[in-house]
Amino acid sequence: MRSYYLLIILLLSTVVLAQTAIFTITVQKTSDQYSANFEMYNGQIYELDFGGKLFTQSITAFTQLKPCKGEESFDCGTTKLCVKFDSETAPECKTLVNTETQNITFTVNRAVQKAIFTVDSVRDTGEDYDARLNTVSRQTGLMTTLSRSLLSLRGTQPVNLGKVREILNITNGTLATVTTSDTRAPAWFDDGSGNSATSRTTTPIFNDNTLACLNIDSNLDDDGDPKCDFVDEKECSDEGKDWLKGDCCGDADYLPATGCQWYADKQAVCGQDSAGKWKWAALEDIGLVTSYSGACPTVQLVPDGTKFYTCTLDISTLVPPALAAKISGIITIQGHDYLCQGENIIECGGETPYSPGALPTGSKLTITGKMNYCDAFGTFRTVLKDKVSCEKSGFTWTGTQCCGEQDDPNKTYEDPYAGQGTAGGCYNGVFIKSGGFVDGAQTIINYRGKFYQCDPTLANGATTPISSPIFVGTNVTITARGSCGKPMESALLTGTKQNILCLPTGQWYFTSSTETSVVKQTLWTPAETEQKQGCCPDGQCWDGKNCRNIGEYYILGDRGFRCQ
Repeated sequence: MRSYYLLIILLLSTVVLAQTAIFTITVQKTSDQYSANFEMYNGQIYELDFGGKLFTQSITAFTQLKPCKGEESFDCGTTKLCVKFDSETAPECKTLVNTETQNITFTVNRAVQKAIFTVDSVRDTGEDYDARLNTVSRQTGLMTTLSRSLLSLRGTQPVNLGKVREILNITNGTLATVTTSDTRAPAWFDDGSGNSATSRTTTPIFNDNTLACLNIDSNLDDDGDPKCDFVDEKECSDEGKDWLKGDCCGDADYLPATGCQWYADKQAVCGQDSAGKWKWAALEDIGLVTSYSGACPTVQLVPDGTKFYTCTLDISTLVPPALAAKISGIITIQGHDYLCQGENIIECGGETPYSPGALPTGSKLTITGKMNYCDAFGTFRTVLKDKVSCEKSGFTWTGTQCCGEQDDPNKTYEDPYAGQGTAGGCYNGVFIKSGGFVDGAQTIINYRGKFYQCDPTLANGATTPISSPIFVGTNVTITARGSCGKPMESALLTGTKQNILCLPTGQWYFTSSTETSVVKQTLWTPAETEQKQGCCPDGQCWDGKNCRNIGEYYILGDRGFRCQ
């Protein structure tokens, strides 16, 4: 097998949805060539195992046709080369041209391990093979996806998706290419000047920025390159107007005689805001809150693609009555929650806001007497369900739950640590980290998400579930742990003394030891800062604070001692 370093391709595709563009980023890194030398008869199977499942952008088969029976020509019918991958049932077929040798390339763009080839031939080769599969080359790479709301691509400048090297997490290569499946969302590379043409879709410089924009009318500039809406919008904006599908609200053809006006050809309202700027409110701008004032009624509108919603004002004279609706409680538009505060429409925008004034992730709002938080997905919640929303709201994500929401009915819980989030539990809405104490006496500790009480009446580290008075009324049954025994390891995730033991005094003790211990005690009355009993392995002594090795001499205060 031979490997070649190839170009890097950035592939961008958009899903044709009302609100969301999905950017699929594929990096092509190497070409691996496999020798086949397999003579293929009609319907015969050749299976090539690549030896591992990797993201594959394409495979290319170098094939050689068998001449027609008794001739040197190849034009005596048709032959198709077909391939399917792994457990797929439907193959993709391509017709070979009637020449001796050729490369046939199949686009894959997914992780595969096996390629299964067949030929479908109606050529007369004298009962000989139809085609020889000489070699197969596989171009491998990586893939990731980004999503952007289409509304987020609006504005007066392009949207920067990031530098090529950051998006692909690479430092070297030969060439990056960006393509789009939707002419309404062109993407290109900018060399840092801010003036690169929207047709500049390849670059060898991985420090270039990847830019995207909205081009709803798919129009072109004087050079024949995609003309972003932000260029049109800027021309309108410079005149205090708003652009929509080729026209400015406030231009001669779209200038309301008085107040706001409905334009059926645009399925939109044109009017002015409190600053006197002309603005469109289009039915197709799903989730975008538009404010009107001045000569217009003082009102906010938000469309869902079929209707315009407002708070209390009747807008049936502003838009066709069949398109007018009022917000009651919380409504959901394109996955985002909306509600009213007076005549103001509040959008929970999360990480992908549709409106400039939308609430970001972590914003707080009292709804029907309870504290709600705008989560990353655009939903108002009293209980947060994901790490990003939890932490941006100022709370702690313990792995599967969020600790700290004001009106969470489950303010006390255990969350066994599995490597995700921050190790610890929640007590009465307060995060208790692993190795942290619930009580001032340091008898109840959180150990990797679960609560344990030190109970010296249980010997040698034995455990049993118990009901603790301070956990009454919760769903938590804590675990009692006896004194000494084998230390509970990694209560703390950093430091030198990460492990814990229950001391005979009923308090928890941090140690670096992993050895099994038993109860040991001093032969003297300990000082006020010392403990009579402690936990030490066999072969060690307890000095009131720490364990000592046999034969070790030490001084405590004005007294000398030896462990023996």
